[in-house]
Amino acid sequence: MSPASPLGYARLHTRDSKDEVHFAALLNSTGIQLIDADRGESYSISALRGPSFICAWASVPVSRYQVRRAGTPLVSRTLFVFANAGHVHVGLDGQTMPLARGDVAAVAPGSSTIELVATGERNEVVLFSIDVAVAGGDEDAVPVQGITRLSDPTLNTFVFTSCYGLAQAPVPTSKATADTVEHAAATLARGLLARMAHLEEPDLYRASLRHIRLHAADPNLSPSTLADRFKVSTRKLQLRYSQEGDTVVSAIRRSRAAIAHSIWQRDPSLAAAIVAARSGFTSARIMRRALAEFPE
Repeated sequence: MSPASPLGYARLHTRDSKDEVHFAALLNSTGIQLIDADRGESYSISALRGPSFICAWASVPVSRYQVRRAGTPLVSRTLFVFANAGHVHVGLDGQTMPLARGDVAAVAPGSSTIELVATGERNEVVLFSIDVAVAGGDEDAVPVQGITRLSDPTLNTFVFTSCYGLAQAPVPTSKATADTVEHAAATLARGLLARMAHLEEPDLYRASLRHIRLHAADPNLSPSTLADRFKVSTRKLQLRYSQEGDTVVSAIRRSRAAIAHSIWQRDPSLAAAIVAARSGFTSARIMRRALAEFPE
């Protein structure tokens, strides 16, 4: 494994290795523990670890793993498991979900240990773990509990391909590149979380509020585009928000302020204009007004 860079990134890689001890050590650095495996079989792994995400591709034989999240940064992260070959079972709190080629499971943040069991002769998976706050949400924005299957073949294939490329990427050597990679990882997560929200949330207020939290960084998000997304009139949408003592404009500003707070917490040296652009505001002045209106 490459040493952690000053930018908070690290790279790990091994191809067709039969050294279980070395493979287990690489996995430990990503928060995954090898529990049991077929002896004498080869392992391959390629991963990029950033300040708030881990993206790993692996090709493994029959084997069993645990992700122990209690007391680690993984508690606040959503884990996506993509199966590209073989069969993988994802377990959490007595719930088990089998994945075959093309399937994706999402495990909500929490402290419970995640079980991963590869049962095929040769299994290829991508694991993508990212902090929900980086993806533009907060604890309330997580649309599901436990394990959820995502069944959108187009989206799953696109994100798998993107995550596979991210797992192969070298460590960024400049802050600008590091920030771009972090932003790209958050964008991938937002797409998946948004899909989960639409699958799980029928109420107009709650569903649209989750959509806002996931897409607030998009400067084009507005009451009219939100109404179009949910196929209702702007007036009907606002009436539903009024029933909750809220407004659409306020919800958008509130979510953008939360993103800006999160970005500045991670990197206080960023210029206000950069933070404003990344959190969906059209100017630093408007962002500062929102931050004053919605303090942490």
